[in-house]
Amino acid sequence: METCRGLRQQLAVDPGHCPLYRYDPRRREQGLSPLQLDSMAPRISLKDYVSQETRYRMAEKAHPEVSEDLIAEAHARLVHLSGMAARRI
Repeated sequence: METCRGLRQQLAVDPGHCPLYRYDPRRREQGLSPLQLDSMAPRISLKDYVSQETRYRMAEKAHPEVSEDLIAEAHARLVHLSGMAARRI
Protein backbone atom coordinates (compact mmCIF):
# COMPACT_ATOMS: atom_id res chain seq x y z
CA MET A 1 0.00 0.00 0.00
CA GLU A 2 2.78 2.48 0.86
CA THR A 3 4.48 1.80 -2.46
CA CYS A 4 1.26 2.58 -4.30
CA ARG A 5 0.77 5.78 -2.33
CA GLY A 6 4.37 6.81 -2.93
CA LEU A 7 3.99 6.14 -6.64
CA ARG A 8 0.82 8.24 -6.83
CA GLN A 9 2.56 11.07 -5.01
CA GLN A 10 5.50 10.81 -7.39
CA LEU A 11 3.12 10.93 -10.34
CA ALA A 12 1.73 14.19 -8.96
CA VAL A 13 5.16 15.71 -8.38
CA ASP A 14 6.79 14.56 -11.64
CA PRO A 15 4.55 16.61 -13.93
CA GLY A 16 5.36 19.62 -11.74
CA HIS A 17 1.87 20.39 -10.49
CA CYS A 18 2.50 19.59 -6.85
CA PRO A 19 5.40 21.91 -6.16
CA LEU A 20 8.05 20.85 -3.70
CA TYR A 21 9.58 23.88 -2.06
CA ARG A 22 11.51 24.94 0.99
CA TYR A 23 12.06 28.21 2.77
CA ASP A 24 15.44 29.18 4.18
CA PRO A 25 15.62 32.77 5.49
CA ARG A 26 19.45 32.56 5.60
CA ARG A 27 19.49 32.78 1.78
CA ARG A 28 18.54 36.47 2.07
CA GLU A 29 22.06 37.17 3.37
CA GLN A 30 23.39 35.91 0.01
CA GLY A 31 20.95 38.08 -1.94
CA LEU A 32 18.87 35.05 -2.92
CA SER A 33 15.19 34.38 -2.49
CA PRO A 34 14.55 32.39 0.69
CA LEU A 35 12.02 30.33 -1.27
CA GLN A 36 13.48 27.46 -3.28
CA LEU A 37 11.47 25.28 -5.64
CA ASP A 38 12.79 21.73 -5.68
CA SER A 39 10.32 20.42 -8.25
CA MET A 40 10.80 20.76 -11.98
CA ALA A 41 8.71 22.92 -14.26
CA PRO A 42 5.49 21.18 -15.36
CA ARG A 43 6.01 18.70 -18.18
CA ILE A 44 2.34 18.32 -19.02
CA SER A 45 -0.55 20.73 -18.70
CA LEU A 46 -2.49 20.69 -15.46
CA LYS A 47 -5.64 19.88 -17.41
CA ASP A 48 -3.97 16.77 -18.89
CA TYR A 49 -2.74 15.72 -15.45
CA VAL A 50 -6.12 16.05 -13.74
CA SER A 51 -7.85 14.21 -16.58
CA GLN A 52 -5.87 11.12 -15.53
CA GLU A 53 -7.37 11.17 -12.03
CA THR A 54 -10.89 9.80 -11.54
CA ARG A 55 -11.63 12.13 -8.61
CA TYR A 56 -10.90 15.18 -10.76
CA ARG A 57 -12.78 13.86 -13.78
CA MET A 58 -15.87 13.32 -11.62
CA ALA A 59 -15.63 16.85 -10.23
CA GLU A 60 -15.25 18.23 -13.75
CA LYS A 61 -18.34 16.37 -14.93
CA ALA A 62 -20.38 17.59 -11.97
CA HIS A 63 -19.23 21.22 -12.11
CA PRO A 64 -17.32 22.00 -15.33
CA GLU A 65 -17.24 25.78 -14.82
CA VAL A 66 -15.89 25.46 -11.28
CA SER A 67 -13.33 22.92 -12.47
CA GLU A 68 -11.99 25.31 -15.11
CA ASP A 69 -11.72 28.11 -12.55
CA LEU A 70 -9.84 25.87 -10.09
CA ILE A 71 -7.40 24.69 -12.75
CA ALA A 72 -6.71 28.29 -13.78
CA GLU A 73 -6.23 29.30 -10.13
CA ALA A 74 -3.84 26.39 -9.45
CA HIS A 75 -1.81 27.28 -12.54
CA ALA A 76 -1.63 30.93 -11.44
CA ARG A 77 -0.36 29.86 -7.99
CA LEU A 78 2.35 27.72 -9.56
CA VAL A 79 3.46 30.61 -11.78
CA HIS A 80 3.50 32.93 -8.74
CA LEU A 81 5.61 30.49 -6.69
CA SER A 82 8.04 30.06 -9.57
CA GLY A 83 8.40 33.81 -9.87
CA MET A 84 9.02 34.22 -6.15
CA ALA A 85 11.69 31.51 -6.16
CA ALA A 86 13.48 33.05 -9.14
CA ARG A 87 13.57 36.54 -7.67
CA ARG A 88 16.83 37.87 -6.28
CA ILE A 89 16.60 39.92 -3.11
